[in-house]
Amino acid sequence: MKFTKSTIFHRLYVAVMVVICIGILLSIAMFNFVRNEEYRNIQSDFNLAALNRVNLIQKEIEKNIEVLRSLYRLYKSSEFVTREGFLTFCKSSILHHNDIQALEWVPRIPHSQRRDYERNAQIDGYPGFRITKREEQGKMVSVDENEEYFPVYYLEPYKGNELALGFDVSTNPVSLEALNKARDTGEMIATGRITLVQEPGSQYGFLAFVPVYRNDVITDTIEKRRENLIGFTLGVFRIRDIAVQSLAYLEATSIDIHIFDKSSSQEEQFLYTHISRFRRDIDQTITQQGAKGNDGMYASHTFHVAERKWEVRCTALPEFIEQRRTWFPLMFLYGGLLITGLLSVYLWSRISKTIQAEEFVSKLTLEIHERKRAEESMAGFAYIIEESLNEIYIFDAKTLRFIQVNKGARLNLGYSLEELSCLTPLDLKPELTPESFMKIIEPLRVGKNKKIEFTAVHQRKDGSLYDVEVHLQLSSFQSVPVFVAIILDITERKKMEGALIQSEKLKSIGTITAGISHEFNNILAVISGKTQLLKMDYEDNDKLIDELSIIDKAADDGAEISSNMLKFTKTRPDTKEYVTFDIRELIEQSIEFTMPRWMNMAQAKGINYLIDKKGMKKAPSIMCNLTEIREVFINIINNALDAMPDGGSISFCTWSKDDTLFISISDTGKGMTKEVKYHIFDPFFTTRCPEGTGLGMSMAYGIITRHGGKIEVESDLGKGSTFTLQFPTTNKKISPTVTPEPEQEINKKNLRILVVDDKEDFYHILDQFLSRKGHNVKTVDNGADAINIIKAEDFDLVLSDLGMPDVNGYELAKAINKLKRRPKIGIITGWTLDLKRFDEEERKVDFILTKPFKNLELTRHINELFGADSK
Repeated sequence: MKFTKSTIFHRLYVAVMVVICIGILLSIAMFNFVRNEEYRNIQSDFNLAALNRVNLIQKEIEKNIEVLRSLYRLYKSSEFVTREGFLTFCKSSILHHNDIQALEWVPRIPHSQRRDYERNAQIDGYPGFRITKREEQGKMVSVDENEEYFPVYYLEPYKGNELALGFDVSTNPVSLEALNKARDTGEMIATGRITLVQEPGSQYGFLAFVPVYRNDVITDTIEKRRENLIGFTLGVFRIRDIAVQSLAYLEATSIDIHIFDKSSSQEEQFLYTHISRFRRDIDQTITQQGAKGNDGMYASHTFHVAERKWEVRCTALPEFIEQRRTWFPLMFLYGGLLITGLLSVYLWSRISKTIQAEEFVSKLTLEIHERKRAEESMAGFAYIIEESLNEIYIFDAKTLRFIQVNKGARLNLGYSLEELSCLTPLDLKPELTPESFMKIIEPLRVGKNKKIEFTAVHQRKDGSLYDVEVHLQLSSFQSVPVFVAIILDITERKKMEGALIQSEKLKSIGTITAGISHEFNNILAVISGKTQLLKMDYEDNDKLIDELSIIDKAADDGAEISSNMLKFTKTRPDTKEYVTFDIRELIEQSIEFTMPRWMNMAQAKGINYLIDKKGMKKAPSIMCNLTEIREVFINIINNALDAMPDGGSISFCTWSKDDTLFISISDTGKGMTKEVKYHIFDPFFTTRCPEGTGLGMSMAYGIITRHGGKIEVESDLGKGSTFTLQFPTTNKKISPTVTPEPEQEINKKNLRILVVDDKEDFYHILDQFLSRKGHNVKTVDNGADAINIIKAEDFDLVLSDLGMPDVNGYELAKAINKLKRRPKIGIITGWTLDLKRFDEEERKVDFILTKPFKNLELTRHINELFGADSK
């Protein structure tokens, strides 16, 4: 293509103008560069000046702290330090440290010695000495009576610090916190900011405590330190005095200095601001916050002061920068513009030959830069994928061979990358056939789905298997269609889900078995009781007696089978299965076990469940059966979830007192009525009909009491429920109740006996047996009528069933125990779960028999209650 002269001229003109613009821009850039370099030099000067001031403040504090340490060494090397010796030592020390407000001796004074100490101080020349505290109004008054006191007893200098003498530092919360920490750690501890007792103004100070213990004992534990503490050496410092003293010999400059205590709360961090004399105005916000300088020139340094973290912030005033500016940046600007003009004239004749080369170089530079950025980005992503804890696979969409497999997958599988490059996903998933796998990924191939998820089993190189969850999507890698798979190892989740399902199965079996056992025992009681009566009637007929004995033995065998079924389904271990365990770990396990349920409920209903474990403090371990205690927690958590159908929170707290461990589990559910709360631990009591069995909390009650513990519930309607569990921190063996085998007949004595049972066949058997033995027997089939009869008539003994409609055996025992003339109480029940609720004082009974039983067992109990002449 041919260019006209005008076209060439135009191109040259444009090219020269571009050069001029570039020259101007370069000149401006050079101006900015030099100006920025100048600013960096100013910044460096500022940083050096700031660091110098910080170091001076830190060294001044350290020198003052060292004086306090020397006072501590005086006490460590002396059996007793007199007031005169203290004053002599302190005067020489303070002489060279004008910024020390005071050095003090704070003894630990028991209440029994308070008057002696006050009297001795008055004798030493302080007639008005007393142990004081400061009221909110600032008035100094005598301190109230306490177990011990920590007053300022020795003080130097006295002048200017008169109010501090006798002041009990433990009455100030800030001082008390530092004092206790110093006592327990044996280290020097500083307080946060305080307003000194002797402070006439509003500036802040701080105290530093050094604990002094008896010299002849070893204090390697907190208990020994507390026991052998005799007092504290105490340094009193005004922060302003320290800052002024440390900066006194420095040349004044335009820098503000702010001091903060980072160990305190946000509101209490500010300590002091040293305002530069060059500042034209003082902003209170700057004074309190230590804000950055106007040009952002700001430096911050931290150091430790007696176990507290202090921060010194330095900010430059605008004058600091203005005083250090030069004319060099302008020189570079004007020089650059001059050179640009000369270069433009020269390039006017040369530009036509170089314009194409410049364009080429520009394009090449841009391409190199973009390629470098792309390579760096790819390298970063590759590193993230390689180091991911999840397994990540990239395999060819056509051949299915692995292209890339990250380190997490290689380590778990045991294969190298070279070995995996020869394999496909089918080699890792033995249960999948090529057809089934292709069917799974078909929605991705045809674009129906963007990603798919499924579970499978992976096989490692050593042949071991583990469950995985696969997240698969179609992508491209180096222009090749690939599948990208992210694999999650769900082995532990599968185990927990299986354990939870098994737990629910066992719970269901136990529920059915317990109900069958209860009814079965009632039937066996009738068979056994009737057989025993027949044997009494036909005791001379040996053949019939033998036949009846067979029936009686069969009833005993049935009772044994019922007992064994309950033992199998309830998992009732011996105490040899008890182990020492941290209760918090059991709570964590229970939460994990129930997680699938409450997470599924939350997702299905679109609600939230919050598990709050912040109250789970460190507590002593207990001796327990892990399976049983975990079952208790799971049952309570499930009940809490049932009580919160619209979501809510479950909170766990643990603490200990003396030899008892406490656990509280609270929910924000709908709560309980008083009646429900009263019956919550009764067998077969439930509010979730028909799906509830009424056995969960009864079993929990039995498990906890078998462990020597207690369980209580607090609840109000609409306010949620709180279960509080107690366990001994050392296992106490619980001896099972063993019914002694009687060896005698009932001796003759006429007793009035009331039999209460809702089973007519059974109370007729008891009536016949006791009547034959000469007793006056009355029967009733419900607890409510029994209470009315007992109030109207006198009885020597009441024999009652446990599970009855309206009024059960627990309530009947409670009502009888309230009577002024209380008959003896015996419980006869087919219920074989834990009956320790009768150990409570208000439900106390005299004996318990479980159905079926031998009449001789009843005879033994009656003889023990009414003496040798009873029937």
